[in-house]
Amino acid sequence: MFKKLVNKFSGISAKMSLGVIILIVILGVYNLPGSTIIFRNHKQHKLAQTVDKSTLNKLVYANNKFGFQLFSEIPKSPSNENIFISPISIAIALSMTYNGAAGKTQEAIAKTLNFQGMSLAEVNQANKDLGILLNSLNPEIKLNIANSIWTRKGISFYPSFLQVNQDFYQSQVREIDFNDPESPKIINNWVKDKTEGKIDEIIQALNPNDVMVLLNAIYFQGNWEEQFSEYFTQEMPFYLANGTQKQHPIMFQSSTYLYYYYENEDFQAVSLPYKKHLASMYIFLPREQVGLEGFYQVLNEENWEDWMKQFGGGYEVNLGLPKFKNESEYSTKEMPFYLANGTQKQHPIMFKESGYLYYENQDFQAVSLPYKKRRVSMYIFLPKPGVGLEKFHQVLNQKNWENWMKQFWFNQKQFRFNKINLGLPKFKNEYEVTLIDQEKKKILFNQSYLF
Repeated sequence: MFKKLVNKFSGISAKMSLGVIILIVILGVYNLPGSTIIFRNHKQHKLAQTVDKSTLNKLVYANNKFGFQLFSEIPKSPSNENIFISPISIAIALSMTYNGAAGKTQEAIAKTLNFQGMSLAEVNQANKDLGILLNSLNPEIKLNIANSIWTRKGISFYPSFLQVNQDFYQSQVREIDFNDPESPKIINNWVKDKTEGKIDEIIQALNPNDVMVLLNAIYFQGNWEEQFSEYFTQEMPFYLANGTQKQHPIMFQSSTYLYYYYENEDFQAVSLPYKKHLASMYIFLPREQVGLEGFYQVLNEENWEDWMKQFGGGYEVNLGLPKFKNESEYSTKEMPFYLANGTQKQHPIMFKESGYLYYENQDFQAVSLPYKKRRVSMYIFLPKPGVGLEKFHQVLNQKNWENWMKQFWFNQKQFRFNKINLGLPKFKNEYEVTLIDQEKKKILFNQSYLF
């Protein structure tokens, strides 16, 4: 049915909540369904000459199956909190442990991780190869997989167990005094470092009976192929799982060719690509009549593989996504600043790459910088070489201004914004903006600005 809807507008409703959105990050080094490995860059093609792709595919299949088995257990533990899990992180930690297990324990781990048909040596080599693939996605994506083993001082372990984990899982092995109150801090600092500060504590204290701590830490950071713009972020009703609502910032973005989209009677879903399309986040919005519990019942390995076949491009998608966390960072450096008289001096220039409303003609380039909540904007005009300030003054009049503003507003209505690395001279200026409704004698907006 959906094949017939190419180019038809498909909207992801803003009536959503963190409680009813399923976010799944899929790393694009393997191709679902079927989990067949695809080598996408030079490093991966070089690796392809030495790896056993058949064994690697078996591990990816096993990991996928384990992920859905793990997910099926989550609804059995009711919680009012949002849940974020990394099945591959758990699988890697258990794979490391698998090397030290024997008898029924080893059999139980193999069954849990779906390692049937794979030898221990194949599991280790495939995990090593998969780690190399994931770490070589592209320079635009940070994906750090780190492992460590902390052993109690004075206790001996089989050297072969520690060596295998160092060789195949790049694990750090360190002996520490478990009785030292500072030891948890040492372990937590390692975790904090490997997750770039996202996790600052994982252990509060070590049990007197503990002899080993085995840890896996995964850090993922990627920029969207197209960044969401502050221009198209607005406060809207945000519906919680319990039926209540609150105002929350919703980011909007519209595109015909950026997203892969699929919907059925249970949900709407969209794939948001990170840079270079080597990793994607899949967002599922269950239908209102289905809800989370109904979606849990259909989210399994078999259905997942079928859904992945259905995702396609060419749909016009108007996406509204709740804003989780956003941090802006400006970089400033001294650069030549050209004065009107033709001279120059070194001056701090602030840089920020983002999506801006933009317009240019034969005389200038212009960009609109919004203040908080986008109720007021600063318009910055840069006369083109050969025009200069004097000629720009000649064309800066009310008639031209109204025409220029029409171009800006047209771009905003069409969700058109340009990705620009803006360089702005750092200056200090203080002024106050006040908007007054003359009829009602009411102040609509008042704010002071300091640059």
